[in-house]
Amino acid sequence: MKVDPDTLHVDTPNHLLWSRANFEEAMPGVLTPLSWSFWGHCAEASSRRIYVEKMGAFAPGELTDGLADTTAGLFYGRAAVNVDLLRRVLERIPGTDADALELQILGRVRDGAAPTRNWSRAPHVLARVPLNIALVPRRIRALRADVDAWWHRSTSSDPADLADAARLLLEARSRFTDACTEHGFNVFVGQAGYDQLAKLAAAAGLPGLELSLSASGRGTEETAMIEDLWAAAAGRSTVDEIVGRHGYHGPDEGEVSSRSWREDRSPLLALLDRYRVAGSARQINTPAERATAEAKLLASLPRARRMQARLVLRFVDTFIPLREVGKAAFLQCIDVGRHAAHRAGDLLTADGRLDDPDDIRFVTVEEIVAGTVDPARVEQRRAQRTALLALEFPDAFVGVPEPWDRPGRTASPPAGTDPVVRGIAASPGTHTGVARVIHDSDDYDRLDPGDVLVCELTDPGWTPLFAVAGACVIDIGGPLSHGAIVARELGIPCVIGTGDGSARITDGTRVVVDGDRGEVVAC
Repeated sequence: MKVDPDTLHVDTPNHLLWSRANFEEAMPGVLTPLSWSFWGHCAEASSRRIYVEKMGAFAPGELTDGLADTTAGLFYGRAAVNVDLLRRVLERIPGTDADALELQILGRVRDGAAPTRNWSRAPHVLARVPLNIALVPRRIRALRADVDAWWHRSTSSDPADLADAARLLLEARSRFTDACTEHGFNVFVGQAGYDQLAKLAAAAGLPGLELSLSASGRGTEETAMIEDLWAAAAGRSTVDEIVGRHGYHGPDEGEVSSRSWREDRSPLLALLDRYRVAGSARQINTPAERATAEAKLLASLPRARRMQARLVLRFVDTFIPLREVGKAAFLQCIDVGRHAAHRAGDLLTADGRLDDPDDIRFVTVEEIVAGTVDPARVEQRRAQRTALLALEFPDAFVGVPEPWDRPGRTASPPAGTDPVVRGIAASPGTHTGVARVIHDSDDYDRLDPGDVLVCELTDPGWTPLFAVAGACVIDIGGPLSHGAIVARELGIPCVIGTGDGSARITDGTRVVVDGDRGEVVAC
């Protein structure tokens, strides 16, 4: 199924359940035509490779081009995942739990959503899944190393002409598809491991302990970046070294047309200023807390289940941190695509076919490759995207959602609303601090050490803020979303999946964030 880049919207009637959680933290906000032509192609190609080749859940050719068999949809410019299709996938794989997946994505399971098991593909699944699970850690780490070297080579110089820029853009999209295939399969694997961990915690009479147990205590790609930022802020490293290692990060880094630190250092410099205000890195006690939680779990389980628990813990320790390795690889692929697209924008502007290099965001990958750039269509798409930016709709919905006008950023919460903002408990602990509602990189300098970061969603470009914040509250996501994983690794409380917390929490008020109960209360 293709989405018209002029509308950026699927208007096909359907009865499917869609969710913006997880997908929108990778594809943030209202996408540009350029970004969707990069992401949409890869999301569908990689997901079908996972379902057919990695899992064996569907036979080759079984999935059609219809909406019911489409993983990623675009509604009013915002990406959403087909939850019903994900359920169909898991219902074909022995040992998995479709309800657990829905709970992690939506924070609840719909009434009447009982799994409908389909074992017709079981022999194919059993022939593929165990082997691919065993191989995925080595594959992702090798992929990351290869992509990192390619990223350094590809961004060190500009493509010579438009044809070279188009070739590099297509190579980036192809590599991105490969990276998303390995990463996406690992996401399914990690979800299954987390589900087993949650069941063990519940069996031990300790529901919620899985939050502490799923923090590796050894750090991730993202926490390593934070350590490098602290070193640069303290003068032990340089900005050049940060850009050389982490320059593919930046505001809205899932958007292909945005500017990464490699291209624009000003957001990075603003972050380093926040770190200097903080003075020094907080003491992270995650390893000790994880060890305490593990001992508590094992002591609460019958002796016969302790070996199983140790195996599940080892499994989770491998596959959940691996999510951040795969994500780093695909972000580097996006950044090479960004490099190629921005060079194409410069060349098309010099040739008189675009008015401004940044107008490349309103041109698709296919149009860049074919050289078919229409200035009138660029203006039409610019106007359409401006209109979409003014709309909002639920983070989970059936069919085609009904949008409404987004409230202004200074709007007050509606009168009579529940004073308690509720979401999903994503990282344990409590913290009291000043709420700072952050919308984009222009707001980063308002976050002081110990403040509560309140936002609609986070992508990896937001990760450095977690090291300054005392807690975080996020509208969209679940316990295995990027923001939740990073919060647990850093040991700060997190409530996620609030739906409208960034609209209901007034900027500047003091709030108590309870990451164990999934609640935020003004104080």
